[in-house]
Amino acid sequence: MKINNHTVAIVVDPNFGMQAVELSERMHVWLIESPRNREAAECVWKDGATPEISLDSGVTTFAQMPGQAAEHSVVSILESVDDHHDAYGQDSRWIAIEIYGARLTKHIRSELEDYGVKQIVEFGDGFRCIREQN
Repeated sequence: MKINNHTVAIVVDPNFGMQAVELSERMHVWLIESPRNREAAECVWKDGATPEISLDSGVTTFAQMPGQAAEHSVVSILESVDDHHDAYGQDSRWIAIEIYGARLTKHIRSELEDYGVKQIVEFGDGFRCIREQN
């Protein structure tokens, strides 16, 4: 059986806004709730060509706990992202995660390594995590 590898984004920047629309065309985006991000998510949902959930594009929003740092938002959503983009899709798995709005910390690195991440490349407002392929 051929495995379909895909990339997922986690956005913990509450001001990411409409950037999420373009990003969601390349990969599925997990977007932290905020007024600006909600507006972007609703644009994606309204313009979606298909009503079904896609592993390769679209937006899922998630709540931020009041006062929660970006680091903790990333760590707390990782299990859900892994569940939806790996365990549920027997013929599909995430191979990379792009994280926006958080700095790479030892805690985040340790959590990512638990999911098989072997390479992390930092960029301006986040980092890309690449998982070992099976």
